[in-house]
Amino acid sequence: MHSTSRSLFSLVFLASISLSLAVETGRWRYGSISWSRAEATSRRVTIHVESAWRLSHQSIVVAGTQDPVTQVGQVFKVLATDGQDPLFNYDGGEITARFDVEVVRIDPSQDLVVGKSEFDWEYSGDGPYTAELTLCCRVAENQNANRGVKISTMVDLSGGSLGSPAITMIPRVNLDASSGVTKKFLVPAAPRLGMMDPLTWSLHDSYWGVLFGTRPNATMVQGIVSHTGVISIDITSYRDGWKEDMQMLVQVAQGGSTSMVDFIVHVQPPAGNVPHLTLIAPPAPHPLAAATTDEVLGLEPAVAFEGFPISFSVRGEDADLNDHVFFEFTSLPSGLAPQPRFENNPSTQVLRWTPMTEHVGKHWVCAVAVDIDPSAPCAACTPANGETSCVPSCPEQRRSSPLCLLLDVMANNPPTFALPAVTDRHIRVEMNQLLVLVVLAEDANWVDQVSLKASNAHPMGSAVVRTPGEPGRVTFTWRPGPRFGGFDQQVCFEASDSGVGGGAVQSSEMCLRIEVYSCRWLVDRGDSLSSIAAHFGSNYVQMWSLNPGMESPDDSLRPGDSVNVGHLYKVRETDNLRYLSVQFATTRGTLELLNYGAIDKELGDKDALTDLAGNTSASSPTLAQATCPKWHDGDRTLLLFFLESSLPHLLSSPLPASLHIPIFLSPPLGFGAMALRDPALSWLYYKTRLLVLHPPRCLYLALEPDAFWDTLFDMGIVEAKYSCVAPGSLRAGDIGRMKGGRYRQLVGSAGTHLNNSLSY
Repeated sequence: MHSTSRSLFSLVFLASISLSLAVETGRWRYGSISWSRAEATSRRVTIHVESAWRLSHQSIVVAGTQDPVTQVGQVFKVLATDGQDPLFNYDGGEITARFDVEVVRIDPSQDLVVGKSEFDWEYSGDGPYTAELTLCCRVAENQNANRGVKISTMVDLSGGSLGSPAITMIPRVNLDASSGVTKKFLVPAAPRLGMMDPLTWSLHDSYWGVLFGTRPNATMVQGIVSHTGVISIDITSYRDGWKEDMQMLVQVAQGGSTSMVDFIVHVQPPAGNVPHLTLIAPPAPHPLAAATTDEVLGLEPAVAFEGFPISFSVRGEDADLNDHVFFEFTSLPSGLAPQPRFENNPSTQVLRWTPMTEHVGKHWVCAVAVDIDPSAPCAACTPANGETSCVPSCPEQRRSSPLCLLLDVMANNPPTFALPAVTDRHIRVEMNQLLVLVVLAEDANWVDQVSLKASNAHPMGSAVVRTPGEPGRVTFTWRPGPRFGGFDQQVCFEASDSGVGGGAVQSSEMCLRIEVYSCRWLVDRGDSLSSIAAHFGSNYVQMWSLNPGMESPDDSLRPGDSVNVGHLYKVRETDNLRYLSVQFATTRGTLELLNYGAIDKELGDKDALTDLAGNTSASSPTLAQATCPKWHDGDRTLLLFFLESSLPHLLSSPLPASLHIPIFLSPPLGFGAMALRDPALSWLYYKTRLLVLHPPRCLYLALEPDAFWDTLFDMGIVEAKYSCVAPGSLRAGDIGRMKGGRYRQLVGSAGTHLNNSLSY
């Protein structure tokens, strides 16, 4: 049926209702309507209707029987009254008269039954559609007595909406006219799970008219706050005498969808005592820590977690000590159970709940304090003068205005890592640098205690120190030693929650990537070139040659300085360990020491390093790719001498008759040195310490100043200080063991620096 036909049908139906007003006392008290769907791409939706009815009305009977409703869980079918069925229109070409209601609450003292209904429908497009419920008739004791009912929800399937806001209320809101001018109450609405758009409340006026009655008096209804749903009512006119109850319609919008609620406002005359209601938040360790309020929206939302219990309380007190105080609640989520009351006046009732996965989302719970037992029945009545129903006489009672608490149920997710920050989880350090990291894991669920542990093998020498009283916080410390140059691995931690209260234990993992720079050592207090060199099987002259920024190997080192202890070499596919050992005058053990984990223990010395090809690896500390230290004219004296001698660490084959070797001296005479630039020599020692580095290879002779000069004069090498000249070419095959020796001086032309510009 098309929408135009549907509208005509509704008008005919409601016109028929108006003819029956004389014989109907009404049954409808309250209703809310909304919709939801399971997936953002689905066009199959569920329309949700919560409704409240006169319990004693002859049409409210258990489905399939003529028995009255007596307990929660029963289902009643809303039967026709005066021959008129309720109609539900999906606005998709379909109308149904089926209206089954599952009972969720019974209040005999108000002649009230509350239930829920669901209508499933699959739409052909994204809409928007207006799903609408019309029926007869409102209860007699309000301004629109026996008028028709019409509530609707707008279904907008575009934009990925999962539904319209859910609304649940106390069917009849009671206000106290004994004092004050303005009374406030809340229309509680909660967004569907996953919906982030803000909610907007408004008074709905479009349905009022001949068939549905008149809107509330504008002088009494001061308005509704659009972003909170708080309504203000001026109650001063009620002090002059009894007034009829107001019928109100409120619409709540989110995105392109809307929900609606239809309820009664009853202003109690200024006579007798109205119980005072206090709302008490969940106790510690909950963050709200049993905070109390008697104000509308006086408490922050109470966060709860799936699988973990939560409790909160209501407290009622009546100035008439002879009255007992009881409580009425809105329809509660499944499993949320009020406990037995404590005392009678004042009276306290605790509500306990362990929400489950299906409860994740927001839920309003509203309460009212009342000075009569809700189970006290109303006195039955007998219809007279041809009436189809009558209104029973219910016990006199005074009720507080409702107060509401929003329960925000969250998924019980695994712990999360707060420290180190995500941007700080790739860490680069030098050898000997002390790394101190605080690792902190947190769980949004304050009841679910977090514990931390290492989840993989941490590097040797590292430590995880726990923080007393904080099981979710540890401190990771590590000072990488000399064998960790080139280390590049993950250090991982696992955070687990406790699963307290029946919740499943959950865990999460966080990994830090830690890199240790190759060939770099961070100076600590007491370090010297000699002590650093000892870690790598080297000596202080080698260390000095690797750090051209140092004027002299005698320069002191400061804590925090960075010292080069080796060189980087880009591996080729044809390289093997034997070649690299020979090329850089080192050993396999040294290469393994300088390149943490890069060299497979099973790899043969002559196996090609194909897996490392293109990678930059550390070579022996004897590899010098930087230039030799520069010596400034005026401070350094450069000499060239001719050497024939027996040197114990030359390779093989005879040494040529003459060998040109550039040397340099280093006054002021705190240190004397000779430098040999040569593409073939390995380790050489003469008297004390004589060292060659590859290329550019610098030969250093370390002697005490006096001993150095004495040696040169004894050899007949030095009679005066000469400047350096470029020596002739020297070939690798020219070097060999030499027996016996003599020294002769050569004189050449001047040169200012000994560096890579020299030729051989």
